[in-house]
Amino acid sequence: MPTARYPELVRLQEEIRARLSEMIDRRLIALRAGEHKMRTADALVGEAEHDRDAGRQTAARGKITAIEALLR
Repeated sequence: MPTARYPELVRLQEEIRARLSEMIDRRLIALRAGEHKMRTADALVGEAEHDRDAGRQTAARGKITAIEALLR
């Protein structure tokens, strides 16, 4: 991760994937629901990176908040 442009986004993405995998394994959410949430999180991370690259910090923060909300 040292070469990642936004290592905190990579860590957040890894965290959500691990937590969703655990929720699937414990049968707290269905496999398809977990897959959908992972795809959504991946897309939001990509959008947050794009927003940051374009200087839209507020929009990027909104995407990060949406990623965090996927776990609630």
